[in-house]
Amino acid sequence: MDAVRHGVLNRFGEQWTIRFQRELGHPPDRVWSALTDRGELAIWFPTGVVGDWSVGASLSFPFPDAAFPAMHGTVLQLREPRVLEYTWGPDTLLYRLEAGGTGTHLDFVVTLEELGSAARDGAGWHEALDLLETVLDGAQRWPLGQRWAELAPSYRAAFGPDASTIGPPAQWSAPEA
Repeated sequence: MDAVRHGVLNRFGEQWTIRFQRELGHPPDRVWSALTDRGELAIWFPTGVVGDWSVGASLSFPFPDAAFPAMHGTVLQLREPRVLEYTWGPDTLLYRLEAGGTGTHLDFVVTLEELGSAARDGAGWHEALDLLETVLDGAQRWPLGQRWAELAPSYRAAFGPDASTIGPPAQWSAPEA
């Protein structure tokens, strides 16, 4: 596994975060579009997104095929095209974009409600960010969850047993490490 692309688990007081950093070969405006455009989100993000991108706005996150109940959230920060933060169910997602090099540095931080979901969510967000890159690059995508089983064992090993107590959706089951 590419350690640079792997999420890093951090503790801040009683809160746990997973931080991902990616170098994307596209300008911030293009990356911003992939983070906020409903059509592009449908390709890489794990749920749909319903609502306005404005601070304080309520969001709804319906799952494809209504596999799970929709989650809800609120837009916390929006500074186009540099910062986007919102709650996604019980978690908080923060995207920071910075122009540099040949494109954009993406700093993505997930603040978790529960440590036990860190390995599951780390593998899921890793795959989602890989899919984001496919959107940006115009490459062929794969069904979300297809690579989760491949990524999950390395996240369980890196994050440890306390961060691995909450498992995946049944359709994404992975062999135990």
